[in-house]
Amino acid sequence: MSKEKPLKWYRKMYIRDDYKCVYCDRDMKERFDDWMTIENDHLIPAAKGGGDGLDNMVTSCSVCNKFKSAYLPENFSSLSKEELFDEIRKYVLGKREEWKVTYQEALVEYEEQTG
Repeated sequence: MSKEKPLKWYRKMYIRDDYKCVYCDRDMKERFDDWMTIENDHLIPAAKGGGDGLDNMVTSCSVCNKFKSAYLPENFSSLSKEELFDEIRKYVLGKREEWKVTYQEALVEYEEQTG
């Protein structure tokens, strides 16, 4: 388990990433509620050998961080950092699209039940 880092360390990452989720581009500084959902994500998950250095950490919204979880493409070791990031971003955005369908279905069901 990694040691807790000071807030100043996290802010370096957030400033580098312009306080935006690197996956969905959500601006985390626009509203307080968005800012409160800011998280950091290991590009290469710690459970799969990724380090805690800023070079492996990115800014994420809580939704994208949940969707990414410990995902890592099977061929990750043969990819450049940019290619790896692009593959992960595609995966996360695909998950968001899948869940948008579920969200729409839930809204329809709600409307049918509450009429």
